[in-house]
Amino acid sequence: MEQFPRQISLDLAHISPSLPMPGESFDCLVGPWIERVGEDSYRVSPLLQNEGNKVLSAPEVKAVHEAIASRILGRKRVSPTEVGMAFIHALLAKSEGALVQLADGILFSEPEALRAVGDVVSWIPAMALQPGQNLYRDNPMVDLILRLAQYRVAAASRQSDKALAIIDRTFELLDQEKYLPLNKMSRILAYSTFLNTIEIPIPPGRSVDILSRLMDFAEDEEAFSEILNNFKKMERAGVPMTGLSPFQALFSLEAARISGLDDLDELLSSLEHLNPRKRTHLIYVLGYEDEDVQVADLLIGSAWVRDATRDRLEVKKAITVLRRSLELGRAWQVHALSRAAFVAMSVIYDEYGNASQTALQTLDEAENELGADDARVLISERRYFYI
Repeated sequence: MEQFPRQISLDLAHISPSLPMPGESFDCLVGPWIERVGEDSYRVSPLLQNEGNKVLSAPEVKAVHEAIASRILGRKRVSPTEVGMAFIHALLAKSEGALVQLADGILFSEPEALRAVGDVVSWIPAMALQPGQNLYRDNPMVDLILRLAQYRVAAASRQSDKALAIIDRTFELLDQEKYLPLNKMSRILAYSTFLNTIEIPIPPGRSVDILSRLMDFAEDEEAFSEILNNFKKMERAGVPMTGLSPFQALFSLEAARISGLDDLDELLSSLEHLNPRKRTHLIYVLGYEDEDVQVADLLIGSAWVRDATRDRLEVKKAITVLRRSLELGRAWQVHALSRAAFVAMSVIYDEYGNASQTALQTLDEAENELGADDARVLISERRYFYI
């Protein structure tokens, strides 16, 4: 049985038919029928379980559930446990207003608060994840916004498998013809929510596809305004903005999400198969520099270092993927990508392949291709000079 504060019971006493002197009535029930479980925390005795459904009519039961959800959501501060209570009662009441209010609150909450919700109310990310299941069948718009709120909780609490399943269920919802009322603004909100994620490793094939879908709205003035609007709300999450389009800035998050060299290989494949115009627009960000760190350096460095820290770095495989990065950097004329690949290969040859001479030859190759005055290549060469 769920716990509740005293005030909720007093609020329910005002639902028709109202109860006179609710405080006194409540206090009389504490002990025999209501258990005190903490300071201002109570629980109905198991002996009374489901008794309300027997004595109240269906409309009265709905009104009780809706009142509980509304009273909780009307507070200035809501605890993670109360979020779960509000969710249950809003669903039982089929209160679309309360469900949307709850979902909106979750969508725009800070990651720390969402992690707390995921830890305390662990069933929220696990709800209705099987193909064909819905959180709320009666209204596709409510179902969608609940899915996005559910996704944010799952992502913030790093429940990767559940978060990816929620993406699947959301696309299932968006792709059903009977849900055509889910217009472009709904899709923009969904795509933006998924892409503004660094807590879980979304497979690059998925993220690039979602980003491509979002870019399809770029020519629509109203839709682009909505994309920009959503993006401005993301700035507090550390997404770089200066000089970049929303699409480029969202693509830059690949460097934070990438989980290894397999991911890097998948990202390169996704970019190869992407519309050339879209690809050119996105890969511009690989040369973006913020406080002397380039996105390409972060992308390549994160990919191989994360494999190395998990003792999964295979030198031959790593060199193959990095050579591919180098070749595509040449083909796409993204020198930052080529440079990052050269430097990573030299480090891997030296520290993991016991091939210092090959490492130096790789840097010589980089110098010949990129120029003798390339700062990052020079720094790597000096590393060997001082060894």
